[in-house]
Amino acid sequence: MAGQAGKVSLEICCKSSANPLKIFSGYDATPFIRYMLKVILACYMEFEERVGLVGKVGVRSSAYDVVKTYVSGKVGKFTSAEVIASCPSFGRSAVMAAIKRLVEEKEIIKIGTGRATCYVRTDSSDEDYFIQPN
Repeated sequence: MAGQAGKVSLEICCKSSANPLKIFSGYDATPFIRYMLKVILACYMEFEERVGLVGKVGVRSSAYDVVKTYVSGKVGKFTSAEVIASCPSFGRSAVMAAIKRLVEEKEIIKIGTGRATCYVRTDSSDEDYFIQPN
């Protein structure tokens, strides 16, 4: 009995509306669908960027090569968590070792300690990044 009532109300809603996306009176699902499609598109674009990062460097690239390519494309401050998230094909320890090597080679500068640690490229023109916090 309850199934019949639901079926009847669904048929009434579908027949009464000129736009099939209007499920209830006054509600148009078009903006929501457009929003969700934009979210899906943004996810695909980010995925393409991450896969392209690995693809540009090479098929058998080391973590160091991939991290160095990622860092060379960054502007401003970045954290190790951002680098780890952007290099999903490598483990945390490999990415951290690559970051440490880049600091030793003076490609990037380490600012802060502990959880507040961030990094900046040495060729950055902004002098505010080079002030060490107390």
